Amino acid sequence: MTSSAESGTVPSRKPRSVAGRPVRRAFHGPDRGGSLLAGCGAAVREGVHSPAAIELLAAIEGTVPSIVSASTNPSASNEALARLRQQLAAGRALSPKYAALADFVLREPDRVAFMTAVELARAAGVSEATVIRFAASLSFSGYPEFQREFQRVLQAELTTVRRLQHALGADDADPEGTIAGRELANIGATFDALDPADVRAVAQLLLAAPALRVVGLRASVCLADYVAYQLAQILPDVRPVTSGGSDAIEQLLATPAAVVVAFAFPRYPRETVELVRAARDAGRAVVAITDGFGSPICDGAERVLLAPVSSPTFVDLYAAPLAVAAAIVYELSRLDETRALAALSEFERRADQARLYFAAARSG
Repeated sequence: MTSSAESGTVPSRKPRSVAGRPVRRAFHGPDRGGSLLAGCGAAVREGVHSPAAIELLAAIEGTVPSIVSASTNPSASNEALARLRQQLAAGRALSPKYAALADFVLREPDRVAFMTAVELARAAGVSEATVIRFAASLSFSGYPEFQREFQRVLQAELTTVRRLQHALGADDADPEGTIAGRELANIGATFDALDPADVRAVAQLLLAAPALRVVGLRASVCLADYVAYQLAQILPDVRPVTSGGSDAIEQLLATPAAVVVAFAFPRYPRETVELVRAARDAGRAVVAITDGFGSPICDGAERVLLAPVSSPTFVDLYAAPLAVAAAIVYELSRLDETRALAALSEFERRADQARLYFAAARSG
């Protein structure tokens, strides 16, 4: 197996602190390492749908080599499979129904990620109740959490081509409802696990910083631009960093004691990891907003906030990290109301002078 050093990825270690407390399980559980579905998963069996779309995505994938390899990324280890293997290795006897279900899960983990409990039960030849009890036996709160673990891993592992193949191969009569439901589930999972003390600690760190640099590359460019814009209405020196390379590193390090807020989600852009590492090595405090403690940008981060971005298709769903960012900005304004009101008043004055916003003509 290729080591993380050989592949250029960042080995996973827990952050130095998360609001001054030991790292807790949050969404995905502790990282246990191990191979990514190696020897357990079957290849995608669906046929290629929409050849033009597949060809286009394949071309895009071929020109974007700067993604951290999921196959060597410890965050991609599947907690569900790890727990199941532990039980089997410990010699735990499974009932015939559990054995049939375990066999299917171990052979078809990529299919499990996109199956309802009813579909999985039908495929494994067991009842839906057996599927739900099986998930609970592996210490998941229910089937949704069990399934999200498979989706998390696949999101880190699959190229956009394979994710589109999965989505197009699914029997989805309500794709809009599916997307909306997943976004709501991601937001719900985020705020079920998010500790207000963590948000407050991050807001205090940002409020005390002389400058902020908000890092987000590729799909996370939208997050970096949005958060930098919102923070810049209150704080004096806030800039987004949305490209990599030496110029970006210089921008991060130009201001002493600047705090770096970094966004990265599967499949973790390599340049984002390199920027975060450079900031950390230069002594800059890093706030990591990502999907799990195994994420490569958590290594050495001062603070970590988690937001799941699981998606049933190749389109990344970023409502949860946006909600986390909005919570930080709101908390920051509450910590220093006088400063926030003064800054917003000045922003509005300059906006009026520059006529930034459309104003309808008033009648009579």
